[in-house]
Amino acid sequence: MRHNLGLGLLALGLSTSLWALITIERNPPRTDSFGRLISVKVVNLADDLAVLGEIDPVEVRITAPLDSWSRLREDNFKATVDLSQAEAGEQKVSVQVKCTDRQVRVLSVHPPTVSVSLDAVKEQVVPVKVNIQNTPAFGYTVDVARPEAEQVTVSGPESLVSQVDHAAAYIDIEGAKVSIKQTFLLSARTGRGYEVLGVSLDPSSVLVEIPIKQETHYQSFAISPELKGAVAYGYWVSGVAVQPASATVVGPREAFQTIDYLRTEPVDINGATDSVTRQVGVDLPEGVSLVSSQRVVVQVTIVPVRGNTQILRIAPQIKGAPSGRKVLIDTDAVEVTVSGDLVALKELLPAEISVTLDVTNSKPGSYSLKPEVKVAKKGVEVVSFQPTSIGVTIQ
Repeated sequence: MRHNLGLGLLALGLSTSLWALITIERNPPRTDSFGRLISVKVVNLADDLAVLGEIDPVEVRITAPLDSWSRLREDNFKATVDLSQAEAGEQKVSVQVKCTDRQVRVLSVHPPTVSVSLDAVKEQVVPVKVNIQNTPAFGYTVDVARPEAEQVTVSGPESLVSQVDHAAAYIDIEGAKVSIKQTFLLSARTGRGYEVLGVSLDPSSVLVEIPIKQETHYQSFAISPELKGAVAYGYWVSGVAVQPASATVVGPREAFQTIDYLRTEPVDINGATDSVTRQVGVDLPEGVSLVSSQRVVVQVTIVPVRGNTQILRIAPQIKGAPSGRKVLIDTDAVEVTVSGDLVALKELLPAEISVTLDVTNSKPGSYSLKPEVKVAKKGVEVVSFQPTSIGVTIQ
């Protein structure tokens, strides 16, 4: 080893150089801008100072093996400014950039320095305000919101903290029907309601209780038509309809305890012989009212009463008897059964029913003819007649 030490070191150096040369040829270095901006962090800042606003990010120029470029991300770089000697006010500070990948070498930083504005740290206590947005469901009211904490501490740069008037919780209660008890985030606000960024609130959220109650009770009831008087003799009410069939009323809950349905104002049908249609109001119990002004249409269908059947004996009449011929029939009366409206049957006269035997153009001889039975009274119709055929002789 003593005689060959020089040769051994020479061989080691040559092999190392050869390995480095081969490595560089296979994975050559690349020098370029990283291509993405790196955010700058503050280190060693005194407790009584705070940074105003954001620090501009920087761009770095690096050299690294080709295969390292595909693995690099923003979080591989750490850009910092040391503020251990800084004072309140604006100042230029050098940016230091390091990479977690040891094969990456940072060549330059652009810009090499950044502006940092520092302000003295301030704390103050501000009130908590709850801002209710929108409205609860129809028929519900919202009471005064009650935050669990009435004050919070705001801290940060003095110039920003001095702008904060209160901490606000914004709560949307649109369509709510039940009380709300929930924790909401707070935001620092100026007296005019603008948000102040860059400050901290302690606590950052607050438990808020918002009572929501039903001011009045709403309920829908069927509408029952109220009729007054009686229809004329021989007529009857075959049906009653109301449109709309129901209505929604509003009032104290206790007022609904005795309501089963709603009645209309009376519809007079006294002596009516035909259907009646009226537009009337709804008769409401004391203490309740309709949700909207509403009148209803009541339709009363009135029809004649159908009477019992009635039998009348009607003498048949000859029609078209040949001149100079004598016509004999073998029955003196036909029993006609009729039915119809009660009033029409009551007023029906025998003369309003005709039984006719038509012998027009008939020659002498004997025939069996079906009588033609007609009723001239409206509302009355023929049900049957006997006999259904009558013997006729023409001499």
